[in-house]
Amino acid sequence: MRFRSKPAGVVVGPITEGALNLPEDCRRALSVAGGAFKFTLTSPYMLARTLLDNHYHDFEKLTLAIADALAAQTGELDGACVQVDEANIPGNPAMVRWPPRRSTASSTAYATLADAAMRMVPGESQAEKSRRP
Repeated sequence: MRFRSKPAGVVVGPITEGALNLPEDCRRALSVAGGAFKFTLTSPYMLARTLLDNHYHDFEKLTLAIADALAAQTGELDGACVQVDEANIPGNPAMVRWPPRRSTASSTAYATLADAAMRMVPGESQAEKSRRP
């Protein structure tokens, strides 16, 4: 964790949703957006890179546990678009250990996040409008 002097948090037990309430955060953003908007989440990979792991002792297991917690709530998000933001992989391609080496229920959660990131509500996006003749 050379990019931080201190971890964002210390993992001492299983990752759960805890007090995380992404649907409520998304609804609050929608209430002030004035129209369609993009709701952005930090990716599980990036979040895992900022934590000190004293529980899983395995980067992949930690990342997938975070993916489980996020994926449990992404289906309820109301934004026109959900973006899972990953700045770390393009900036540090040598660090990438993805996709997971083994098929697990948690890797399905990561795929659920990817699906949510591509989900658009019905209607024409700004990109589609700009391609019209």
